[in-house]
Amino acid sequence: MKNFNSIKELENFYKNFENKSLESIINFIDNNYPDISLSTNKGIAGQVLEAVIGNAPNSDPNPDVKNINVELKVLPLRKISNKIQPKERSKLKSINYNKITNEEWKSAEVKKKIEKILFLLYEQPTGKTYKDWKEFIFKGTLFYELKNESENIVQEDWEGIQYKVRFEIADQLSEGDSKILGACTSGSGKLVKYGNNKEAKQRSYSLKHSYLKVFYNQNKKKIKYSSLNLEENI
Repeated sequence: MKNFNSIKELENFYKNFENKSLESIINFIDNNYPDISLSTNKGIAGQVLEAVIGNAPNSDPNPDVKNINVELKVLPLRKISNKIQPKERSKLKSINYNKITNEEWKSAEVKKKIEKILFLLYEQPTGKTYKDWKEFIFKGTLFYELKNESENIVQEDWEGIQYKVRFEIADQLSEGDSKILGACTSGSGKLVKYGNNKEAKQRSYSLKHSYLKVFYNQNKKKIKYSSLNLEENI
């Protein structure tokens, strides 16, 4: 894996691949990292864009770029009415119902996960599925740093999730409860046990789709919003 000493250095490296198709990027990977094996499942775009820096697919919970503590996340974009915008929410990690009740925000697992994220943007042409991944176009990067992005609201969202789990009403969790940090259904939404033999659907933390559209417009398109009223401003 390549070493990077700063966010800027990492961003500058990714600039070399802007506006290139994932098909051409995988040719670079094959030539430079022949030992990396990628699986052509729904996560293929993320695997390709992380492999550019020598990251092989893994389940390591630590930040993807360890020495600068940066998480890499792909963010698919799509064109709607001639406007490019994020296509969906960004899933972060599974919610552990048995752990969250004993956590504090300052040391919560999800807080560590989102303190610094470098979003790797790619455009997915309308009508194309993940099977057409070679046609996706890499559109650059977008840096997210929690301390600069309404952390107080993110904390409130997290505390709302924790409250429902702590009082054993996790079955009432809804992504609509929050503004930024959501509790979205995960996988097949199977039931998991927690607490005093309670059951609730498995869920994951996510940065909500409505929020990501605002974040993208503010930071990539330089559109200014007077407030973070997400429902009115999307």
